[in-house]
Amino acid sequence: MSVKYRLALIAGIPLFFVLIYAGSIVGGALADFQNAKSAKTSVQKTKISSELIGNLQRERGLSAGFLGSKGVKFRSELYSQRNVTDQAIVAFNSAFENDKSAAVGISRQNLATITSIRSDVDNLRIEVSKSTGSYINIVNAQLALIGGKMSLLVEGGFGETPSAFIGLLRAKEMAGLERAMGATGYAAGVFPAPIYRNFLQFRGAQIEALSPVLQSMPERLSREADSLLRGSGAREVVKFRATADAAGPNAELQLGLGADWWAASTSRIDGLTEVETALGDLLVQHADARIGSAFRGLILTVLGVSACLVVTMSIAWNSASAFIRVLGGLSDNLEEIGNKNFDFQVAGTLRKDEFGAIARSLVDVRGRLKAGEAANIEATYKGAGFNGASVAMMI
Repeated sequence: MSVKYRLALIAGIPLFFVLIYAGSIVGGALADFQNAKSAKTSVQKTKISSELIGNLQRERGLSAGFLGSKGVKFRSELYSQRNVTDQAIVAFNSAFENDKSAAVGISRQNLATITSIRSDVDNLRIEVSKSTGSYINIVNAQLALIGGKMSLLVEGGFGETPSAFIGLLRAKEMAGLERAMGATGYAAGVFPAPIYRNFLQFRGAQIEALSPVLQSMPERLSREADSLLRGSGAREVVKFRATADAAGPNAELQLGLGADWWAASTSRIDGLTEVETALGDLLVQHADARIGSAFRGLILTVLGVSACLVVTMSIAWNSASAFIRVLGGLSDNLEEIGNKNFDFQVAGTLRKDEFGAIARSLVDVRGRLKAGEAANIEATYKGAGFNGASVAMMI
């Protein structure tokens, strides 16, 4: 194997490991970029799922009011809401079409039960508690799905916003259940004892759930949420609560309040939905910022690694080329000496390394050989002259 190929092999082995290390660095930057994109996709899917939850909650509340009034009230509103819910289900199935996770599978299984629930509601062959419980199962599956994705975002460095988002959704679920129980009681003109207990329970649960959510929100959104919770819809809800509390369970209420309660409680929940939307938008902005940062990091990493590789390979190539040129020059010089041609310029005498020392030694050797060769030639001439003189003397 020639020196050229030996040098290539010597340089190639460490360069191979350098390439592997460089690839791992670029791979890490690429993984960060892909993770940032996945986080944004996750946020976008979460917003679709949360919109589905809102529609399911409205359908659940209208179904409760419909059942509470024995099918007299909320019929047209319920059928209209079902159409909107179906559109949200289509959007959910489209967004999660390729998601084979267990959480999505459970969500799909629960959504598949909605047809039979609706049929039972239409035919008044299901109690409010059972109908509400069936919708709760569907919503809880969606909340579990979103909760899992929000946990991953928290671990991914998205701060407290994901926790605030899922916390707000859970508080909204309690508000939605309070709305459903209120729709049942006010539509029927009386709060049966079980419905009244649930009405009180869900009221307390949402207040308890909202407190930590408001604290974990960005200050601007926290102020906005607090303002919405004190708005006209919220004030009307407080009045309706007071009316129910004053009457107590199984007491007759003023008829015709079902629609008013629904409007007031829905207005309040819609205010929370505005905050939910703002939190979702904030998560998208955060994801976009991470994508931009990761992309810039990827580009800089690729450029930096490429520059290092180019410089490293250039240094290795130039060093090897210079090494080969010097060896080639010295080889040519030795060949000239072998041919007894001493009139040549020795390559590399000005170098400060070992090759320079060899070249300078070669100059010394060349000088000695040249002097020795000259002495041999002179001796040869003298010998030839002496021999010629001896012959003449003998004659």
